Amino acid sequence: DVPDVTAGTPPAEGVKYKVGDRVLSFFSEDELWYNAEIKEVIEEGKTYLMYYSDYGNEEERDISQIKVDDGTGETWQFIEPQIGEIYDGEVVGVRPFGVFVNFGAERDGMVHISQIAPWRIENPGDVVNVGQPVRVKLIDIRDDGKLQLTMKGLNPDLKAPEHIGGSMPDEGEVYEGKVVSIRPFGAFVSFGFSRDGLVHVSQMADYHVSDPEDVVAVGDKVKIKVQSVEQSGRIALTFKGEGLGVFEEAA
Repeated sequence: DVPDVTAGTPPAEGVKYKVGDRVLSFFSEDELWYNAEIKEVIEEGKTYLMYYSDYGNEEERDISQIKVDDGTGETWQFIEPQIGEIYDGEVVGVRPFGVFVNFGAERDGMVHISQIAPWRIENPGDVVNVGQPVRVKLIDIRDDGKLQLTMKGLNPDLKAPEHIGGSMPDEGEVYEGKVVSIRPFGAFVSFGFSRDGLVHVSQMADYHVSDPEDVVAVGDKVKIKVQSVEQSGRIALTFKGEGLGVFEEAA
């Protein structure tokens, strides 16, 4: 049996059709799928000659323009994605840098790892799986046609992995963490909670610091004190105080 192929998504590696298979074939001219039959295998796994019984003609089609006929015989049209609109979709691919979602457009959209959830994620597979229904918002259409999506704030059923934890730190408490990124205005530190905290450049030392990289580097292990936790979830940290700051430099 030929595996099912999600509309608008290239077939999984190894999918092959044979002469006589009844399928649906896509026409880019009107963006509709039509009943067809494989008449000839031009290049296995790549290119096929299709016969359209309704019209009595034959056309050559790439494998990405073919999917299994679900038996309904219905034609349908891709949606025209609009920036700012929210769509229901399905996760069709999970990668280290993010996930791909089919939401009815001609091509799948990509949710970057930073746009999956409000908390910091190291492995998208800890949060979502292929086949999982999700809600997404289109935030950008790049010049090359790639669709950039976000899932933040749209999927309340998503749960943070147990090792991340869902609570927030206590103000005034001291924690150990690791510097995960540096910006001109300060450094972000991951320290075991749902969000990273920010050590503003003004909180890095008792003296004036012009460049955060003069004080810390990505990967440094640090001791930080929580100054404040805002209702928005932003966490302000400081290195100021006895015993605070870098205690182990990155290798």
